[in-house]
This record gives sequence, structure tokens and C-alpha cells, in this order.
Amino acid sequence: MFTRLSLVTCSALLASLMMAHAGPCTAEIERLKSEIDTKVKAQLAGNPSVTEGVAAALQGQPSPGAKTNTPTAQSVAPLQNIGTVYLALAQAMAADTIGDKGKCDQAIADARTALNK
Repeated sequence: MFTRLSLVTCSALLASLMMAHAGPCTAEIERLKSEIDTKVKAQLAGNPSVTEGVAAALQGQPSPGAKTNTPTAQSVAPLQNIGTVYLALAQAMAADTIGDKGKCDQAIADARTALNK
């Protein structure tokens, strides 16, 4: 009984600390993460050669149908900017942590611009 009560108390304390830590852009960052996930999943679903290639590379083999399923420049365009998107997301999260709404808003805008190129 004491263990269960301790667990519930610790869970409630942890949840309250996490909510207290929420910065000025936390909700917007969560929406951005969702947008990024949706776009990346759609891109990967529309281009099976990318996921096949990754799986094959992890096994040290050429991708199945590597010559016939070679992605075109247009088919991987959204993924070309993904590094920029994640860098801007990390900057937004850092600014959110210190409570700098201006920098956070700018980083979120930069991430969305890169995501939608």
C-alpha cells in the first residue's frame, strides 16, 4: 500500500514539475513536431525506395530495386531540408527552456519555412 501511494505521489509531483517547466512556446513546439512527423511520414510513404534503402543499408546491402526505384530530386525534396528543420526545432526548444519567446517564435518560423520549401 505504501509503495502504491509513493508511486502515485511521485507521478503527481513529476507531472506538476513538467507543467511548471512549460515555456512560452511549448504548445507551438508540440504542434510543429506533429507537422514535421506528418510531413516526414507522408514523404516516406510516398517513396518506398527511401525506406527500403535505409533498411538495406543497415544490413550492409544495396537497396532492393536500387536501380529501378532510385528517388528523383523532386521525390526527396522535403527531406533535403530536414536537417535545417530539426536544427530550428532544437533552437526553439532551447529558447523555450529559458523563456525567450521572441527567439522561440523566430526559430519556429524558420523551421516551418524550411519544412515547407
